[in-house]
Amino acid sequence: MAKATTSIRTGGLVGAVALITALGTSTAASGEGPGPGRASYPSSFVAAVSGGRGSSGLAVFSTVDGHLTKWLHHSTRGPLPIAISPDGRWVYYYNSLTLPLGGCPKTGFAEPTLWRVRASGGRPQRTGLRTTNIAFSPDGRMAAHASARHCGRILLAVVKDRRTGAVRTIVLDHNAPTASAPDFFPLLSWAPDDKHLAVGLSRTPVLSFVYVVNARRATSILNLPPIRPCAERNTVCLDPAFDIRGRLTLLRFKNQAGSRESVVRWRHRHLTRLVALTRDQSDYDTASIAPDRAGSAVLIQGGLHAVTIWRWSGVQPVLIVSSSAARTTFSPLWLR
Repeated sequence: MAKATTSIRTGGLVGAVALITALGTSTAASGEGPGPGRASYPSSFVAAVSGGRGSSGLAVFSTVDGHLTKWLHHSTRGPLPIAISPDGRWVYYYNSLTLPLGGCPKTGFAEPTLWRVRASGGRPQRTGLRTTNIAFSPDGRMAAHASARHCGRILLAVVKDRRTGAVRTIVLDHNAPTASAPDFFPLLSWAPDDKHLAVGLSRTPVLSFVYVVNARRATSILNLPPIRPCAERNTVCLDPAFDIRGRLTLLRFKNQAGSRESVVRWRHRHLTRLVALTRDQSDYDTASIAPDRAGSAVLIQGGLHAVTIWRWSGVQPVLIVSSSAARTTFSPLWLR
């Protein structure tokens, strides 16, 4: 996936995911969605903003019309939101423009410091972790974060039972020192059973897969096949996210001329297409998605000439944010 850094998938690889969200649940009446004339989705989302002096950092936006409601953190270091805490109080992020060198060779990778800032605003805090992705189960018991060992040659998921303190690791990938497109940015998402973990990997720009593992037993996914919708020839799958009903939402398309990216849902071996993206939303492999906690709405980041953010909640996506030369808004995550 040849992505710019202003994408949910950073550097062409899988990046941030929609997890559990913050700031209270709302119901928006908009004449769209699953109910007759009404669509239920969170009222706000957090996103990264890149602009002029004093106009860069993390901010909260309305999901109804996309206007900026408040700033959480002003920074020119490229803060990229990757998760929301289970209690909705914290936004987790790392600074994408100040990645550490860490003594690694040019083909290696040193992990950035993970920060968090209150969803209500305030001074950012270090978490004590270095990672590009962290995921929490809906009830908050389980956590998992990506870990790149030996300058990225070994990619792991570090799984922690926050109730017992037990920690275990799952091998996700091996990156050869000479790899042209090493994978340092896996995407993780917990199912509500506190057991199954979805893993999104982009091994090359055109080889991106989704796996689901039993995180309490698995030690490696190296010999595990992708989930069935992603195992077909020339099929690319991206941005997996479980909702609280155990349904897995993801992006899927065929790596061939004329293929359109679609937002699909997979559950009990059954695949449902929710919406096929238009060229405005995805000019061949430029989209990223962030489903909400309930699985009733999806934020779609795409754009033909500039980054745009769309809201889907049952019918056709609605454009809510259009970036400009003065300010780019990207990597949205739902708030609750």
